Amino acid sequence: MLSTDSYPLVDELPPVIDTRKWEWTRGRLQSACGGFFVGTDESGIRWLTKMRGAFRGYRELVFERLVQRAGWLCQSSAFAIIERCSLPGRVGQQNERIQIVTRLLPEHVRLDCTADCPVDALRGHLNDPAGDPLALITASSLGDSLNIARAQILAPILGGIEPAGYLVTVDHKVFLIDGELMFADPPSDVRSTSWWTSPNGSPSLAGERLIRQVCKAIGSFQDEDLERFLESPAELKIELGRPIRPLLYKARDYARTFAG
Repeated sequence: MLSTDSYPLVDELPPVIDTRKWEWTRGRLQSACGGFFVGTDESGIRWLTKMRGAFRGYRELVFERLVQRAGWLCQSSAFAIIERCSLPGRVGQQNERIQIVTRLLPEHVRLDCTADCPVDALRGHLNDPAGDPLALITASSLGDSLNIARAQILAPILGGIEPAGYLVTVDHKVFLIDGELMFADPPSDVRSTSWWTSPNGSPSLAGERLIRQVCKAIGSFQDEDLERFLESPAELKIELGRPIRPLLYKARDYARTFAG
């Protein structure tokens, strides 16, 4: 069984990765919408790119750095120059050569585990109106299981158009993924997420506690942390659709105020 124990942090990856000798195929994850391209590097390590452009890739990287600095499991990406003659360069939806590539995580699938699999204990129950999804997640033996809830909690704090996703690996860890739509808007009321209330509609003390913990983590970042999250390779010219620096600062300040 593959393990994520050696999975690198964003800051452990080169700022720009050379993909010229990679072999490419098409790929798909159960946990992600749409397809992508999988590149295998000279060492046999697999990476994915969704070919969504440099601006979305930049927002993804800022999200990944922030999440990992907070101490939560998250995918790791880096910028790359995609050759026009490569498979993603020929048939991808984006003409930009500057993209991000993400170190591929070994995803858990339905048939690759045992009868006492912790994924099966959650599957089909998180959306049960008669259940308590937060209690199920908290009691789960999945590594960083609260990322299932954090994926939605982070969206209003970080001004996301839609929540990030999460992926469960073969060794039963929950990684946040797909944060490319964060920092599109100013922060909004985090109490709008379903985790603020209990399944019966009453206030959830456990949900409020988790949301305040998330806000406390983000609110603890100093200006130098935010500037580190915002870094991009000097050798690349990243065309930003809009500046996200003020949105990142507003997100930190909102979280700090909400956490009290």
